[in-house]
Amino acid sequence: MLISEKSLRAVRLVVFALLFVSALTVFLLGDNIWMAIEVGSLPLWAGFVAPIVFTVFVFFFLLDRVFQVRQGRYPLIRAFVQVVLAVVFLSIIWPQQTKAFQTHQHLDLSTQGVTDLFKSRDPRIRALACEVLSMRKDVRIEVLREQAKHDLSDTVRKICTESLKRVR
Repeated sequence: MLISEKSLRAVRLVVFALLFVSALTVFLLGDNIWMAIEVGSLPLWAGFVAPIVFTVFVFFFLLDRVFQVRQGRYPLIRAFVQVVLAVVFLSIIWPQQTKAFQTHQHLDLSTQGVTDLFKSRDPRIRALACEVLSMRKDVRIEVLREQAKHDLSDTVRKICTESLKRVR
């Protein structure tokens, strides 16, 4: 079966475009995508864009290697090893994304879950976390005290100080 040069070039362009998009989504946007999902800016399925694109990449990469090996342009062993490594990487990405998906479906309302809201960049969320913690029976006062002293926002420090007074 002979494949035209034009078809091979098209497959290679698709392969490299898919590799670029999958690498971009995994390495550069991965955490941002899950953060956006967490705050509701993106739907939950958006976290699977990277593994889906990489899966499609592996398929086209396999086609490219088959075409090249059949035309005698590429050694069979090298192509086999490259495809196996791509499949191994694929088998690592899917479980990671599935775990992240399951983690983001669970709403952590424990004291630790609310305390984790202090890591937010948004001062409104940090202020609300102080308010919520002040209403809980299992609040650790030192957490509120620390936030009241060291938060970057004056408003958050003030709200945390007021919340701390309600707890005492």
